[in-house]
Parts: sequence; structure tokens; C-alpha cells
Amino acid sequence: MWIAARKDGYLRKQYLLIGSFLIALIIGSRPQLAIILFLAFSIFGKEIIEEREFFSKKGVINTLLVIIPFLIIGCSMMWYNYARFHSPFDFGANYNLTSNDMTHRGFIFDRFFLGIFCYLLQPLNISPKYPFMHIVNTSNDYLGFTNIEFLFGGFFAINTLALCCLLVFKMKKELKEHGIYAISVASMVMAIVIMLLDIQMAGLTQRYMSDFGWLIILSAIIPIFMLEEIAKEHKLQKAFWQILSMLTGVCVCLNLWTLLIPERYFSLVSIRPTLFYAIKYFLF
Repeated sequence: MWIAARKDGYLRKQYLLIGSFLIALIIGSRPQLAIILFLAFSIFGKEIIEEREFFSKKGVINTLLVIIPFLIIGCSMMWYNYARFHSPFDFGANYNLTSNDMTHRGFIFDRFFLGIFCYLLQPLNISPKYPFMHIVNTSNDYLGFTNIEFLFGGFFAINTLALCCLLVFKMKKELKEHGIYAISVASMVMAIVIMLLDIQMAGLTQRYMSDFGWLIILSAIIPIFMLEEIAKEHKLQKAFWQILSMLTGVCVCLNLWTLLIPERYFSLVSIRPTLFYAIKYFLF
């Protein structure tokens, strides 16, 4: 919504308000994700610094439209937290004893090394027997404690195309010329921050990759579009789209194939065994 708010040299106020409202709603369920509000500084960098459309007398309405939803929802959640847990900053996670003891997790720096490897770089566990993919072996020499649930592989192992996010630094000049370098870098920084928070606050679990994975994908998409322009200049656009389509297809297939992993929660072989074996017999 915030990106759509910029049109023809002016800001559409309804999009500013809706965008802020939707991000503010995150506070209720995933407070650590509310950090993405700082993407506003990269999205509206020109409007903030050059055109003074925010944080000025000229931009007071725009500023209020962005801030007020956070104040209303944030204060409401703080009141709710205080009523339930006697602290406006306690969202209830400290009372979670269902999967791991979050009351004594604390902040331990050494957790980061194992967490970063498992979340980003852990290779897939492939075997020659159907369904070929299995949960990865997370045995390690870490002497402390961190909660580890079933993992299918690191984010870059399953979504290899996301490695294009590293091209942001290689294509810094081109991205700056198009005014999209800041949001590319900001997306990666936000992804890293959220991943580190998840490692400390919750441990390692496959579903938490969705907290930060979409930001990595966002930072990868931007240089991919720049590569498309370069391919077009060299009349290689068709080949570019063929390669991109193939790589995208591989990533989509890998993500879908994780549904067949027998050791996962709610595995297909447990809840729909007929479908699981129908796929096997279709392939063979």
C-alpha cells in the first residue's frame, strides 16, 4: 500500500492510512515484525528529505496518517497486555510452555551461529527413495540450549533464486539510479534483524522462515528486474525469461514437495495416505 501511495508526483493519503493500519495490526500477533515500519524511510526517502512531505508543517497530515494507526492499535494492545499479564510490553510469549520453556530463554549470543546456519544455509536431506526429501539432521555441537523443530532445509537451499539478493551490492550504481537501492538494502537488513529476533525469542522452526523470507525475496526481486533490463538491451530477454521461469519452477516444486516429507507435522502420508501413494504410483 505504501509503495502504491506514490503516484504521479503526489502521495495518495488513503494508501498511506491503509498501509499503516495493516502493518500496525501485526503488533497483535507478531510484534517483532512491526520493525518493518522502518521501511517507510526507504520507500518515502525522497518525500521525507527532498520534498518535505513528512515531518514538516507541509506534511503534517501525511505524518499523522502514518503515525495514528500505530498509536491507536499499539495503545490498545498495551492496554490488553496490561489487563492480562500486568505489563503493557508482555504479549504472553513468556507464558508459552507448550513446545519450549520461553520463561527462561534469555539472550545468548552463541545461539546465533547455529540459528543462522539452520535458517539460511542448511542443505536439503535427499535420498533415492520416495518421497526423496526428508527432514534435515540438526545434530550439532552447541553446548547450550535452543529449541529446534523439524526443518526441511535452509531458506536459500529451498529458495535458491533468493540468492539474487546478493546482487544488490554488485548493482549498487544501477539501483541508485532508479531510486530503489535503499529499499533493497533495507529489506535485507529487516530480514536479518527479524531472523535474529526469532532465533533468540523462539528458536528454530520451519514456519518462522515466513517471518523474514518474504523480505529476502523482495530484495532479490529488485535486482532480477534490473537484470531483465540488461538482458533486453543485449537482446537476450527471451533467454532470460526462460532461465528465470525454470529456476522459479524449481523453487516452487521444492516448496510444494516439502508437503510429502513423511516426518513433518501433519504429513501427507498421515492425513491423506491415498493421495501420498497415488503421487508415488503416478511417478513410477
